[in-house]
Amino acid sequence: MLSVIGLEVCFDSVKDIDAFDYHLYCNLPIAVNTENSFEQVIDKTVVLIDGILTTNHLFRSETHLISLNEPSQTSLSFEKLTDNFASVNQQASLNEALDSAQVISEDCNAPVLILSINENAFDGVAALLVCDQVVAAVHPQIKVCYQYAVITANVLNANIQSFLTANNLVPEQVESIVLNESQSESQRDQHQSIWLEAFKDLYCQSSLTEASIPNTLLTEVDLIKNSSGHFDFMLCLISAILSVDQRYRIGCEHELLGDFSQEEWQAAGLYYLADSTSYLSNKGTKQRHVIVSNLSLKQSIQKQQLVLVSETTSLITKAKKSKPNSKGGFLAQQSDKPVIFYAADCESLLAALNLTQTRIENAELQDFTAFAHQQYQSYEDLNTQSLKPSHIYCVVLIASSFVRLSQQLKLAFSGLAAAIESAQVWKTPVGSYCSGQLVAVNNKVNPVSFIYPGVGALYVGMGKDLLRLFPESYEQLSAITDDLAYSFQDHLMTPRLATQPDATMKAKQEQSLRAELANIAEAGVSYACLLTSIFQEQLSIKATSAAGYSMGEVSMFAALGCWKTPQLLGQRLRQSKIFTEQLSGPLKRLHGVWDKENSESGKQWESYYLKAGLMQVESVLEEFPRVYITIVNTPDSLVIAGEPSQCLALAKCLSIRALPLDVPNIIHCDLAKSEYESMKALYALPVNSSVHAKLFSSSCYLPVPVTEKAIAVSISKCLTEQVDFPHLIKAIYSALYQAKADNGNHAFIEMGAGKSLSTWIDRILETKPVTCLSVNQKNLDDYSGILKTIAPLISLGHPINLQSFFSGSLVRKVEKMTRTTLVS
Repeated sequence: MLSVIGLEVCFDSVKDIDAFDYHLYCNLPIAVNTENSFEQVIDKTVVLIDGILTTNHLFRSETHLISLNEPSQTSLSFEKLTDNFASVNQQASLNEALDSAQVISEDCNAPVLILSINENAFDGVAALLVCDQVVAAVHPQIKVCYQYAVITANVLNANIQSFLTANNLVPEQVESIVLNESQSESQRDQHQSIWLEAFKDLYCQSSLTEASIPNTLLTEVDLIKNSSGHFDFMLCLISAILSVDQRYRIGCEHELLGDFSQEEWQAAGLYYLADSTSYLSNKGTKQRHVIVSNLSLKQSIQKQQLVLVSETTSLITKAKKSKPNSKGGFLAQQSDKPVIFYAADCESLLAALNLTQTRIENAELQDFTAFAHQQYQSYEDLNTQSLKPSHIYCVVLIASSFVRLSQQLKLAFSGLAAAIESAQVWKTPVGSYCSGQLVAVNNKVNPVSFIYPGVGALYVGMGKDLLRLFPESYEQLSAITDDLAYSFQDHLMTPRLATQPDATMKAKQEQSLRAELANIAEAGVSYACLLTSIFQEQLSIKATSAAGYSMGEVSMFAALGCWKTPQLLGQRLRQSKIFTEQLSGPLKRLHGVWDKENSESGKQWESYYLKAGLMQVESVLEEFPRVYITIVNTPDSLVIAGEPSQCLALAKCLSIRALPLDVPNIIHCDLAKSEYESMKALYALPVNSSVHAKLFSSSCYLPVPVTEKAIAVSISKCLTEQVDFPHLIKAIYSALYQAKADNGNHAFIEMGAGKSLSTWIDRILETKPVTCLSVNQKNLDDYSGILKTIAPLISLGHPINLQSFFSGSLVRKVEKMTRTTLVS
């Protein structure tokens, strides 16, 4: 087995492995420069070789080079490429190169660098630094190198079934199959069908007969055109290694159907993803396995090459030397950046903006990311200046280049001065923002409230990029759950299909997500924990107060660290009959209470949003005994729930629309009170006493003491009584005002899916100086959602850690060991 201790990819347009990783995850084509000469690509290769060895504190003299070339190419004739290596070899295929690397590393107790150059266009270099795993564990320097993955097996023309058997694998243990696709559509279909037939046969031979849930992603890597075959396969292998190390699943453009039905693909346990997404491990997975498959045709002979890439083991101290994914480079690769400008007065602020516009027009600025980083550093250094202003105006412009920045500057010139003069907000559609207010320059942490939405806000595909953007959160999540896939309801949030779903299928997926309250409750808590970790630990935005809407109250207590063992809550939710039988699912609470007549739709219970005031609905409520007012959202909107036909009849009586929420759960009404005592037992968990934020509950509209009993009672009362959301929000604002904790504009951040709560808070506190923000919206990518949240916070004077927006790399730093010679 070969340990991968270094990897690099370079094109003219994609400068390094971090940029390649970004293109791979986003499925962005890589432009190839066909004007390069062979000498030019060799020069870049030399730089790449020196970089990958230097990172690992290794020398050419102790490293063996294998060049992956067609026999006709002469890259090895360049001395600057081959000089000083321990040995130099040439191989015509990746399989042969890997076999040779294994033998050389074992025999010589040394690392091997496998190098591939795109010989078709002379633009593109890929390299892997590998070492036999046993050798790596004892080599003085390599044993402290980071291990990105393990190449466990490498075969040519092996039967797929025998390949899996030889590696002690069954189909459901193969997390992904990555196909090397630079072929025709018919060849692609053939390649896919080979895997379908193989997996179908394997399932038929097992006791399962077919897969219950598709577990294996069948995807492909097809980022460049005009490339040589071995170079494509090398990129495919590196892609698989990246997906394992950086914990993601690779999406692709091409669907799976071909000549087979959706049912056949699912029975074979195979599925497709259009978009890449974070990988979430489950409790039963000890090691992640990805197979790289290459189907080639030479001289009318078809060959299939298979490489097995596995998650690292403990032979090299990966976790001790470098945390997995810690400070990865994916966030820094995002093109949009926050560009911060500030000044003590409006005139000076406009002058700074005008100076930047002039410098752009005169082509004085070259590196956009460096400029944005410089602006952030200047803002960060403000507090250390001896002659700093006491107050400033701050504007944050969102742009991806100097051209885009110039466009935002022109918008600022046309509206910013008037906004500041009237102390009004100025913003643009892309997220640029100025509060229009003077903010104090100090190190004080400004008060901010986190508001957690209910579970009904979740949607399929939510937050798919969050762990890629902020991989440090894996560590916090692992303390909460030992089964990430289940906690985040991965099979529901990321449906396994063979093709893109149509509108009907998407609707069914959303219904499946909401079918069981226990499942969606656990997912809601998990996403709340993830978002809270991102904002508090990575961005350094600490909540000083918080509240939850409906079951968002549970999310609040979990996400803000009130419970010592939050993982117990997930286990209890799965086993509790409260949310699997009584108040959700079969709704047994209704048995014996209502007769068995159902509505025409077949539903016993549904929740509806009404654009109506509380008194208006209460005036007719007695006429509809199976309808309950469960939540008051704003003074002019609320939620009713109950028997669907009666809910609709009530709305018709008031001549208003009833919008179904597709949340068939019995909570926030008298019928739920039968489960009150059971809920108290469910939510009684040991607590941490070091929580500093004030946690408000809709059970009493006051801060809740952080004790086991108080929290359990608070949640149980919340879920069995009507919720008055305006009362809750006004209570938070009044407490801050009375304590004089917030002398300026107070920020409310909706810490979950959607923007309903932030919109409602704006209406509830319409005359108050508040800013209401939402971090996640269904039709907005995760990164843009984060940017549109932090820009207003920066403008309001909240200190935010943005360092990882500008710098970071997936390449791990390696400790340099002192070399010693043993003398016997």
